[in-house]
Amino acid sequence: MVVGVTRRRAVLYGLILTTACFALADEIADVALTWVIVSHTGSAGWLGVAGALGMIPLVVGAFFGGALVDRIGVRRTALLAGCLGLAVAIAIPVLIGLMGIVLPLLLVSIFAAELFDTPAELAIEAQLPELARFGGMPLERLNALDELVETLAGLAGPLLAGIAMTHLGTLPTLWLVAAITAAGVAVLWCALPRRPRARKRHPGGTHLEAIKEGFRLIWNTPVLRWIISFAALLSMLLASMETVLAPLIVQQSGWSALEYGWILAAASAGTAVGMATYAWKGHSMRPRAIVAIGTLGIATAVAALALLSEIEQICLAVAIGSAAAGPMSPLLNTQVQRHAPRTRRGSILGVATGLVLLCLPVGFLAIGLLAELLGAQMTLIGIAVVVAGSSVLALMSPTVTGM
Repeated sequence: MVVGVTRRRAVLYGLILTTACFALADEIADVALTWVIVSHTGSAGWLGVAGALGMIPLVVGAFFGGALVDRIGVRRTALLAGCLGLAVAIAIPVLIGLMGIVLPLLLVSIFAAELFDTPAELAIEAQLPELARFGGMPLERLNALDELVETLAGLAGPLLAGIAMTHLGTLPTLWLVAAITAAGVAVLWCALPRRPRARKRHPGGTHLEAIKEGFRLIWNTPVLRWIISFAALLSMLLASMETVLAPLIVQQSGWSALEYGWILAAASAGTAVGMATYAWKGHSMRPRAIVAIGTLGIATAVAALALLSEIEQICLAVAIGSAAAGPMSPLLNTQVQRHAPRTRRGSILGVATGLVLLCLPVGFLAIGLLAELLGAQMTLIGIAVVVAGSSVLALMSPTVTGM
């Protein structure tokens, strides 16, 4: 019996290791390819083009990748996307080694790499409820561990990329990305259970019909509708704060990029602590309390960035606020997985991810415009008020109470 439980847990830890490999490879590749483009062109415009080409396939991959999970199954989708992503990761250093840096080819490679990332992630995420039961682990803990390794990869990846680019060079760093991706695919092949053919029941219809069905199910399910609206709002505000307002505040305060890096590191460290706490005790926490405390923590961190003048105080407040908010993301993922019908879980997760991603450019533009009109400080205070208001609404919402 003990051996059986250990083997089942090994499946879960194998999938967590797969997530860690894919996330780490993505982080290193993002830094390395960004540096290649800026070194080759010296142009912010080309960086913008690369950023846009990296965002479009994420949205496309989310919508169609989720439908693909429902049609051909979790294991096939994950391995297909992982192998195609590995092929692109190998092709990039091969092409650079043979032809040098050909910008159009590099941009096409970036597009292809991002296109295959999301379906692999969605396939694993769609299977987590069954894997949690299979391994005897609370779903809350498995979701928290899955997101925790992504957060830690976000901390370690840029550092490893900087060290590798400095001491090894561009091509060895890109081969390192390919090696880590290959390790992730190998672990995925071994860890993801094979399901008997007789038990596979995938819905029919085209990809577009599956996406429409995902939209319909989200709209007609109050919990899913509330979660995805809430996640889209917070993601839009927080991404805009990190990308637009935080560097503006740092610049206006006369600080350097080092202080900006410390703020981002404090946010990541706090988030990791919050996710680890949820992995430990999440199954016994009340969802309404997690949402309320998390949104108040975010509001506090945003207000601190607007009102405090010492970098140490800002980093401390951001770390505490991020720790309070850390459990929210795995909580929301857990609730979506539990309320989504199993045969349409991939489509629902894909539509939800795509909607959140589509909101980000809107947030960047809107927050940037507000900062131009009102100033960065007043815009941050406005975001803090909106987030704090959402905490009150969460406490009053019967949907959150019924989670």
